[in-house]
Amino acid sequence: MSWFKTLQKLTEIPEGTYEGYLWLSDEEAPRLVNTLEPECYECNGLPANPFIREGFLFDEKAGVSVAIRHVPGKYHIHSIFLEQLPQEREEHALTFLAHKALPGPLKFREIWLPEPDDLCDGLNVLRKKAVIFTGFDKEVQ
Repeated sequence: MSWFKTLQKLTEIPEGTYEGYLWLSDEEAPRLVNTLEPECYECNGLPANPFIREGFLFDEKAGVSVAIRHVPGKYHIHSIFLEQLPQEREEHALTFLAHKALPGPLKFREIWLPEPDDLCDGLNVLRKKAVIFTGFDKEVQ
């Protein structure tokens, strides 16, 4: 899938102007960010201390969404390029309430792609492939 990329290090995240947040391990609330400085959160490819517990970034102009999660000892980083999503897809908009430190609810797009299914005689069925962060819903307070 050329639209979905698993990254090994924070330094692999494409440069850009992001809207989003990082929630650090030593903080009680997430912090808003518009850039990412990987050297602050990673040392020799491993999470630094304090580490990013969770982070979502979205560059609307470049159409790039990044999700960062920490599992003991490493980061799981996924980058999604919205311009390269397959044309044949279904999307559903989702909104989730967020921490009061953030400017509004979190917006996501659920991506469903058709795939052949042996249990349906080889016919295509929709399968959920991604839930993509697309910023904050600032109209809802």
